[in-house]
Amino acid sequence: MSNAMDSYLFSNIHSAIAAQKMTVGSVETRVDAALQRIQIATADSYDHIAICSLHWGSDDTGGAKDSALFIKTLETLKNVESRTITLSNDDWLTPVTNRIIEYAQSQSDCRRLFILHYAGHATADSTSDNLIITPTIGQECDIGPQVNISHVKDHLKALCAKALGLDVLLVMDCCCASVAGRGKVKGARVELMAATSPKGISNSRVDGATFTEHWCTAFTELLKTGVAFTCTDIIGNINSRPDLEQFPRSFILREGWEIPITFCASSNTRLPPAMRIKTAVIAFHIQEDPDDDSMKKLLDHLRGSMVPLTVIAALPISSTLLLLHVPAFFQELLGVPRVAIFLTDA
Repeated sequence: MSNAMDSYLFSNIHSAIAAQKMTVGSVETRVDAALQRIQIATADSYDHIAICSLHWGSDDTGGAKDSALFIKTLETLKNVESRTITLSNDDWLTPVTNRIIEYAQSQSDCRRLFILHYAGHATADSTSDNLIITPTIGQECDIGPQVNISHVKDHLKALCAKALGLDVLLVMDCCCASVAGRGKVKGARVELMAATSPKGISNSRVDGATFTEHWCTAFTELLKTGVAFTCTDIIGNINSRPDLEQFPRSFILREGWEIPITFCASSNTRLPPAMRIKTAVIAFHIQEDPDDDSMKKLLDHLRGSMVPLTVIAALPISSTLLLLHVPAFFQELLGVPRVAIFLTDA
């Protein structure tokens, strides 16, 4: 039994005890299924990665440079195809959206990732459901050329819902990206990553490093470590740097699968750092006694997992109450409620 019991305030144990008892076999099956999903999601297993970067041809704040840098950075991954779309002042929503969707669905591989990047301006008239990108700063909504990125995102989510194995990442380097909206998608992952200043000022500027430049530097450094990483790790790398007054608020919006999109230069079974930080305590009420041979085998199996699982206690109550300290992502995949509040994250 662990000596770290005083590190937690248990508040929901009664619900675990009252729940229907499980057998050792059913617990192991449930745990292994969650482990398999994590292993598939965190492995470098995309058969195809398509990258599309947008910028306005009339943008004079470095959008073209940022697009080229973003594509060059991501092309270091395996199985990559890239495309740049230079938006003209004659471009309108439907033609651009159709071009993006056609590109996103151009491959039929079972596991694929589509990354949409934009560097440039957005209008301050954007709302909580609509991120409107424009060729010039200060342009009012519906006056002049514009593209509704939230509309594009909705189409990509609809594509994910029917195209099994497709994940989508949007990286927005523009002002007002925090109003990009959030919805639901099943069977896939859709992530939006962006940064903004308190006043919503554009991140693509002539002076100083842009968000795209910081993102690419962080991505390259993390890739060189050989350890799998997520967009949360990218944000952590960016935020560790000085001179971030321009965009101190980096953020990620995640929809669909609980496990984040993961990058790695080679096959890797180590859990990304960001997925190990947030943890939870869960409980299984198991029919077998703690001294039963099957229970002992289960505990050994858990301790040898690729996901860090700490056995806090296996308590005899004419059966077994098994308490585990696990990553929060794993707890969400299992669908088992949390039973403790952390006093210290031991």
